[in-house]
Amino acid sequence: MPSHNLLSTKAVLKEAVKQGQVVSLDGHLANMPEHPEGGIAMYDGDVGDTIAICLIGFIDVPIDFEAHVGLGLQVENGILRPVQGQRVGFVTVTAVNGKVAEVLVGVKLRSQENP
Repeated sequence: MPSHNLLSTKAVLKEAVKQGQVVSLDGHLANMPEHPEGGIAMYDGDVGDTIAICLIGFIDVPIDFEAHVGLGLQVENGILRPVQGQRVGFVTVTAVNGKVAEVLVGVKLRSQENP
C-alpha cells in the first residue's frame, strides 16, 4: 500500500523510535497525557536524531492484532492499538494487508465498533 504524506513536521528524538510508531511533537514516544500524539514516525531514529513525522496522510504501520477497515486505533507508549470503550481513535484503519495496516492520520473518527 503506498503512503501519502500530506503534511509532516520534524521532531528531535528524546528516545529511540521505529518507523510507524507514534511520536509526540516534543520527540518522545506518544503516551497520554505527558506526551500527546503528534504524528507517525516516517523513519527509525535514535536519541538526538531529527526525523519527519506525518501529521496528515495515509501511512502504513505494522500491526500485531486483527484489524479491519474503519477500526479506530489509540496509542499506548507509541504503539497503535484498537480503541477501547468510547474513545475516539488517533488514527483510523483504511486498508489491511497481513500484518500491515494503512491508517488515516490527522482526522479523528469514532471507531465503527464503538459508535
